[in-house]
Amino acid sequence: MVGSISLKNWDKNNKKIEIGYWLGTEFTGKGIIHRSLKGVCDLAFNKFEVHKIEIYVASDNHASNQIPKNAGFYLEAKLRDHALLFGRYLNMSGVINK
Repeated sequence: MVGSISLKNWDKNNKKIEIGYWLGTEFTGKGIIHRSLKGVCDLAFNKFEVHKIEIYVASDNHASNQIPKNAGFYLEAKLRDHALLFGRYLNMSGVINK
């Protein structure tokens, strides 16, 4: 498996949805997630007619933070101890695309 990208936590009342993604380290730097993110955003905005897309990225994962920035997202919030991963709580950056 190369990686995954998904739409999740769809809030139909407020017309917003979250995108999550993961990519194996041997496949990074090839534009795979960037192209996938563009396609998923097009789907969310055009087919599902969402108003807002959210992505939460570990604050200390600089490469993963660049992906939404390069796709036109902007940083809206820094969230402390937002996600439990591998036995520790991670600070997350909340990036938004409207």
